[in-house]
Amino acid sequence: MGGDITSRSDKIVVLYGGVSAERQVSLVSGENVIAALHDLDYAVVALDTADAAWQQTLLAINPCYVFIALHGSGGEDGLLQGFLSTYGFSYSGSGVLASALAMDKSLCKSVWLQQGLPTLDFMILPNILPKTLLQIKQRFSAPYCLKTVNGGSSIGIERVVCDEDLVAAYERLAKLGGNIILEPWIYGREYTVGIMNGEALPVIEIAVSEGFYDYKAKYERADTDYICPCDLDAAVASEVQRISLAAFNALGCSHWGRVDLICDKSNNFYLLEVNTIPGMTNKSLVPMAAKAIGYSFRDFVLALLPRYLQKNTS
Repeated sequence: MGGDITSRSDKIVVLYGGVSAERQVSLVSGENVIAALHDLDYAVVALDTADAAWQQTLLAINPCYVFIALHGSGGEDGLLQGFLSTYGFSYSGSGVLASALAMDKSLCKSVWLQQGLPTLDFMILPNILPKTLLQIKQRFSAPYCLKTVNGGSSIGIERVVCDEDLVAAYERLAKLGGNIILEPWIYGREYTVGIMNGEALPVIEIAVSEGFYDYKAKYERADTDYICPCDLDAAVASEVQRISLAAFNALGCSHWGRVDLICDKSNNFYLLEVNTIPGMTNKSLVPMAAKAIGYSFRDFVLALLPRYLQKNTS
């Protein structure tokens, strides 16, 4: 029977692609991981979960390990992790509950607030009726940040500069599905901290020439700068790493991931979100941070494999 733990094959399956809004990013991430594993001389099988038969194929292969390179819903929200756990497969990234918590920004922020970790106040928007608009104005003032709770790759974020634009922004996001949250928009400096095997990697500053770090700034434009290591004072950078690791651990996350933060003009840092399956593209930030401490992309992928699969490449 497929999935029998006593008769695993020697193959590593890379799951990528999928049907979420982040499919194109996932395809590139997966291709890069597949190439690195081939270069490391592993037996690799690539499975696009957009294929209706991928589960049956996976069970037939019965791999020794599953590397998840899926981003967004259906790959990063705990559903896939639950399927893999049911069959006893060893897989990369966080487990079922941590993946679900991190994927839902409102639940994630609620945990952080309970733990006393710094994150912006927020409210869930069940609708955009006059009563809700009044509640927004009573708690916050423009500009606002509206986002879907389960968006990724900077998809599903709207900057709303005045109250009159709230309804239109909400309606655009509602078309993406899922709940929508609102928090204050902070004009500040954006940072990210990669997590690898329980350690915080060097802090990266994300410097956008105009607008904010949206999908185009992340993947299409050439004028976004990544400063790594960043120019924060060493003590401040160490504290940002500590907060990021605490935020990651508070959700029960494990293995690897990325924590995003913003710093306001008073030098207060606020946690934004955790990405439990960060990108592995040529522009992705966790591999960039790993490179800053001496890891090639190939060696970074190797470091993410469980010890029983790691090869001596020296």
